[in-house]
Amino acid sequence: MGCFLSKSNAQADSFNDIKDNTAPLPEQSVVTYAAECGPYSDKNGSRDAPAASEIAQSYGFKRYEYQKLAKATRFFSNVHRIGEGGFGIVYKASLDDDDVAIKKLKIVKLENKLEEIEYLSVVRHPNIVKMIGYCSEGEDKLLVLEFVPNKSLRHHLHDEDKLLEWSKRIKIAINSARGLLYLHEECKPKIIHRDIKADNILLSDNFEPKIADFSLANFLPDTGNINHISSILRGTNM
Repeated sequence: MGCFLSKSNAQADSFNDIKDNTAPLPEQSVVTYAAECGPYSDKNGSRDAPAASEIAQSYGFKRYEYQKLAKATRFFSNVHRIGEGGFGIVYKASLDDDDVAIKKLKIVKLENKLEEIEYLSVVRHPNIVKMIGYCSEGEDKLLVLEFVPNKSLRHHLHDEDKLLEWSKRIKIAINSARGLLYLHEECKPKIIHRDIKADNILLSDNFEPKIADFSLANFLPDTGNINHISSILRGTNM
């Protein structure tokens, strides 16, 4: 994460203040469905895993109709568009009197690749973008996510008008690492993100980081040796 610390070291003494004030990791929430079934099999060992929408519904996420999400974004107008990745376009909208981000997923066929909804369904951590609901109607797949208002880390690192302060960089680095530690060690089942970059770290108004975009994520196998994990698809082009 060298990009966090690239522009300034004049305020390094503020590290101790940030270190002392960072919140402890929350207790692991109970997520038994995916932990028991695994990403590709049901409780009987079958490879016919439940649909992503069924998994989300089992965790109590709200299901939205496509028309409601379309109207909330003025039918996915560019006026509401706030970002785009290799696997989806993100729009800002208002639902139930709250600002949300609606990610309209692109249709990408990858062998044995789970949908992003399956990863977000099992994640509960303050430094990871929270899923609120979803839509699954035929080929239309959408995620309703919490809206993170202060753009991405990449935006602030390359903002020529305002230097990102050292204390904020340290806070972002530490709490992003907390989110990654949760995914790798405490989430059930464990998840490897595979696309951590400044674009995928969103920031709140007080510069609290939120890891986003699980399009390339994988569940880690339940084994002590993970050196064999590989994929043709790793990360995205910058």
